[in-house]
Amino acid sequence: MEGMKGFIANRKVQLSAVAIAIAVFAMAGCAQSATVNEGSEEPTTGTATVDYTAEGRYKDNVAEFPSGIDPELDAKNAELNAPSSYVDRNGFTVQPVPDDPTGWNISYLNADNRGCTSCHALEDALMMMDTYHGTIFPGYPTEQTVSTCFACHIWAEPLRTSMHSTHMGNELFENRGGTCESCHYVDENGDFTRWDYEKFNLYKGITDIAASDADLTVTYDQDTLTDVDDMFYKSIKEYGDFDPSNWRTDDSFMDPELYNNWVFSIGGDVENPISMTLPELVEKFGTETAVMKQQCTINGAGNAIIMQSEVTGVPMQAIIDYVKPKGDVNAVEFLTEDPYPNVGKTYNIPFTAMTDNDSLLVIEVNGETLPNTQGYPCSVWTAGGSAAGGVFKVCTGVNFIKTTEDLVASGYFLGGFEDAGLDGAPADKPNSAVLNYPSGVVLEGAAGTEIELEGFADAFDEPIQKVEFSWDHGQTWTTLETPNNDPQYWTYWRMKFTPPSEGAYLLDIRTTSIQPDGAERVNGINTQFLLNVK
Repeated sequence: MEGMKGFIANRKVQLSAVAIAIAVFAMAGCAQSATVNEGSEEPTTGTATVDYTAEGRYKDNVAEFPSGIDPELDAKNAELNAPSSYVDRNGFTVQPVPDDPTGWNISYLNADNRGCTSCHALEDALMMMDTYHGTIFPGYPTEQTVSTCFACHIWAEPLRTSMHSTHMGNELFENRGGTCESCHYVDENGDFTRWDYEKFNLYKGITDIAASDADLTVTYDQDTLTDVDDMFYKSIKEYGDFDPSNWRTDDSFMDPELYNNWVFSIGGDVENPISMTLPELVEKFGTETAVMKQQCTINGAGNAIIMQSEVTGVPMQAIIDYVKPKGDVNAVEFLTEDPYPNVGKTYNIPFTAMTDNDSLLVIEVNGETLPNTQGYPCSVWTAGGSAAGGVFKVCTGVNFIKTTEDLVASGYFLGGFEDAGLDGAPADKPNSAVLNYPSGVVLEGAAGTEIELEGFADAFDEPIQKVEFSWDHGQTWTTLETPNNDPQYWTYWRMKFTPPSEGAYLLDIRTTSIQPDGAERVNGINTQFLLNVK
């Protein structure tokens, strides 16, 4: 299919699943009995020659069988079926599947050919679709996973509706030997679960370290800022506009005249509507600086669509005091050249969200001119919401309006999307991820050396109570308590860890937040991070 070009872009070349499946069945048979090459009486396996009589009953030849087994059979198979690796777009060497001493992960699990990102980056898949699909670009050096897709598609069209039909029967998928098990794991009940949610409990070759032996040092703060280069953004363009020259994605040049002449209007149900250029607004109302976090409302478990920045701009409260909204105003309507999803306007947010929290008409971020990807020449940021309901880019104005209650809260999007595959548990609230490395990263020469992992925990409007870390598949945990946590800011943690030897290590992260009624909330799936030490 033309729309699937790039299906395997930027990924390693792998053996077809069909070829590996044949090898799996052959090797599985050879574990108990040998095969005989045509024209020869010498039985062979995939990696070694077995010297025993090929005639008569197997049980009568058992004594001869061990003498013919190559003592290096397991090691040879592990070498023959070593997992693949690649260099990602951030320059990290990534090996998604751990090495194991018998080659189990590749020979029997076919793990290199299973899971979404074994074939393509999710960004590639979205950009190569037959129809338009918005794409979010994380700034931190992580890869998006299917958990973000599910967080969105729990309320959009169910993901299974399109995934099954576009993969099964697709020429590229079939040429790679794709089957249902490329994406699913069949559990003991015969249910098709998600491979990406099961794989780390199936892999061999992962070294477990109990919490008492891991000797972790974990600290946190709520002050860390995201570098401008690490800020995420969603493709900024009009829906249906496929001319890249119209997209605001090039940060190398911001025309100063655009800022000088940009008119921002405030109207709706107000006594004193105004329209001023940005310099005029700055002169009249001044500027303030505040630290604000923004997390995408569909940021799935273990993903990094989040940032915290110091933003400078005109205080919206000063503008509100001047224009004097009428008493029945209950919502804010934003006008923008980056509409999502409607043409010319965005979702509403509650009026009280703006008046109860810091809200700025932002013109600078981290002391620098607001980049194009963040909405140059100006964006309205309101603390306390998600990025979808708290940041409105390339903004041309706001209207203070009276609308129905169901529409008032529709744009604040405070996460918590339920995931049917997790028995209705939340897919993105609370959330956590490692931010300074992609999962599966290969660190050369790191054995016996202290490394530092950095990451976040966040639950939108709910404070984080604790973050727990496990290096033994969740058997034991190291707990980081976060007392007096302020949900207006993220929780940025740093872990010092010394891998004792070469091998693969798996970090599970379990995050707990506190709901308004005092009940604990835990994400339905742990964040899992694979570390390969060479």
